Amino acid sequence: MNPSGSEYALAGSDLGVFLHSAGYGTSHSEVILTTDPINPGTTWTLTISGVTDEEANNVIVPNPTVCTFQQGAGRFCTDFSMGVPPCTTVSGTVPPHVGPEGALHLTDNGVTGNENFWTIPFPPYPNPQTFQVFNAHWQTLLNLTSSPIRRSAH
Repeated sequence: MNPSGSEYALAGSDLGVFLHSAGYGTSHSEVILTTDPINPGTTWTLTISGVTDEEANNVIVPNPTVCTFQQGAGRFCTDFSMGVPPCTTVSGTVPPHVGPEGALHLTDNGVTGNENFWTIPFPPYPNPQTFQVFNAHWQTLLNLTSSPIRRSAH
């Protein structure tokens, strides 16, 4: 593998996106390509040519290898300082709201028995959205405790 990424060519609708480098991932069977930011919802073609194996320096077959992929939806929101993001919905017994501190309240302190939801809608079948990575970080305030409990999911 050439660190310049010369064995890899990226083609898509945004002519301002360039492939800058290639490097091994956790093993030599994984290659990580560094590019300019790719806009959500765009389709791309990656062409791999001239890559050789490490043992006998044979060109890997098929040569070239062509893969088509689509960049996912990207970030939905970074915080709630501007309220509930327009691409999402709230529902439930008493629908969630954004409090004066800029945090989403699924329910308020002392209120019990509610089933409230914040939903990020995804396109339905036959064009569902698939994520390779989804990160969520939040704080939970449990009934009159003064310090929030920090939570995270990956």
